[in-house]
Amino acid sequence: MTNLSVLGGQLDVRHEGQHRTVLTNKGITPIKWQAQFQGEHDFLYVEGEKVNAVVTDSYRGKMSYVQVPVEPGKSLAVAVQP
Repeated sequence: MTNLSVLGGQLDVRHEGQHRTVLTNKGITPIKWQAQFQGEHDFLYVEGEKVNAVVTDSYRGKMSYVQVPVEPGKSLAVAVQP
């Protein structure tokens, strides 16, 4: 998905299967991204770096997420495996 209008800016989101997502902040202000994946994962990988994940229950079962800042003009990848 490209050029999504969010919070007065634009984002690109690219899902690579169900285990890796890349977000690009095309706006002019930093954002906090909650990257979330289905399943119970103790860790997620932000740009290949292992980060503790938060696990919650949802109507779809267990979900795992991390919150990461994304600066303007930058892209970040979050994945289930390195």
